[in-house]
Amino acid sequence: MTKRKPITPNGGTCSLCGGPYTGYGHNPQPLRHAYEDRCCDTCNTTRVIPARWANYAKWLENPDGPQAA
Repeated sequence: MTKRKPITPNGGTCSLCGGPYTGYGHNPQPLRHAYEDRCCDTCNTTRVIPARWANYAKWLENPDGPQAA
């Protein structure tokens, strides 16, 4: 088993746009899924949160999953 690299508060490179982020950054799921992936404030606001809302809207249409449709 490979050891995960710890997420540190030192900032880094956004996994979505390649720009810098400060502090811990943000979790970019559902757009990126690797443990180490982090994103900047701008991508979190303009890409990640809208994607999460879109996933939620899809779930509201069919909360029992695709098999139930």
